[in-house]
Amino acid sequence: MIGPAWLARVTHAHPRLLDAGLATLVGGAGTLPLLFGSWPDGERVSGADAVAAGAAFLLLLARRRAPLPSWP
Repeated sequence: MIGPAWLARVTHAHPRLLDAGLATLVGGAGTLPLLFGSWPDGERVSGADAVAAGAAFLLLLARRRAPLPSWP
């Protein structure tokens, strides 16, 4: 059965799997409007939006390899 305990066990065993899922979710949510041509309110999507979605995707994938320093 899939539940919180199963999810915790899988993410501890395969931490990059969680990173890949998060990156796919964030990158996909940012690029789906590119496929349909506009946001629901009619605003057009620019190339900067695609670059931002791609950057977020890459940063989420690299977050375990090069973590950002924490604040005191």
